Amino acid sequence: MRFLVDENMGEGVVSLLRDAGHDVVSVFETARGSDDVEVLSMAVTEDRILLTYDKNDFGALIYDRGLPAPPAVLLYRIPDVSAERRPQFVVNSVVERSDYSGSFWVIERERVRSRALPG
Repeated sequence: MRFLVDENMGEGVVSLLRDAGHDVVSVFETARGSDDVEVLSMAVTEDRILLTYDKNDFGALIYDRGLPAPPAVLLYRIPDVSAERRPQFVVNSVVERSDYSGSFWVIERERVRSRALPG
């Protein structure tokens, strides 16, 4: 799969996804300091699934402001997972499914929800 990993996710997620054979672009490596509109635009332009911890930012941009959506958004809300275990949790959740396209996903430790992306 092709991913754009938001700057707030950390390099551990990027490394583990690459090690698992995924095509990964890191905002931290390529566009550090970009605002969320720029990050969203990158995901759309490069046709990448966006991985982030920023619900309010990307949800508002897509659903409230009507900006174009990438193939999928995977929002992680996992404050109950230790910082050391978060990268592996993210990678495990990515490989568990292959039906991400067309939805905004909220992934928590005990549940997963999705909502269709507009358009």
